[in-house]
Amino acid sequence: RQRMMGWMAYEVVPVRVFQLQWRLTMKKTLLSLAAGVALLATSGAYAQGYIGGAFGWTDVGIDCAGTIDCDTSDTGYKVYGGYRFANQFAVELAYFDWGKANASGSLIDDGTRASPLATSSKFSGDVAAEGFGIGVAYFLPFSPEWSGVARLGVTQTDAKLSVSGYGSVSNKDPYAYYGLGVAYHFNKNLALTGEADFSRAKYGAEGAYDTANVRLLSIGLSYLF
Repeated sequence: RQRMMGWMAYEVVPVRVFQLQWRLTMKKTLLSLAAGVALLATSGAYAQGYIGGAFGWTDVGIDCAGTIDCDTSDTGYKVYGGYRFANQFAVELAYFDWGKANASGSLIDDGTRASPLATSSKFSGDVAAEGFGIGVAYFLPFSPEWSGVARLGVTQTDAKLSVSGYGSVSNKDPYAYYGLGVAYHFNKNLALTGEADFSRAKYGAEGAYDTANVRLLSIGLSYLF
């Protein structure tokens, strides 16, 4: 029997009930958010559309225990668009590329009855995460040139675990995301943004799932129509 050290240990655990409860909770959260989005859409006197994009530094916080080399940092990006209302609230759709984490370690073979001695071999793998989200944002003007933003929403995160010699497996699950940022406005339409976004991603194989905190620190541009 073969087993992998650390974050790729494939041990069967009872997770079905937990997974079902988590999915139901996130579905209720998504419905509540959708109701809030509809309320905002009907409460604003007028709305302005905007789009944006940003590129930056990511971290996919996998469990590095038992690995020889582990690098959770990478680069990623996001693109988004939405409608901003008179009360400074907005509704948004977004895509996040949370980047990739890489790790390598030892694969342990416990042996067989005929050959009881354990042996080991090297493995390498990675976890890549991305997601589509819907949420709300609140923009706070500091001055004619500067403003801040806070975001909250739900993203359908796709985390793909790939292991050399074993193939890959993907998991798609809903998670909350949140973010904070500042913007410098060149004029009433164009702004330079600096933002931080956070969420989670579930990775692993059947019976051996784990979750990782994901983060994107980015610099970009936004345009208000």
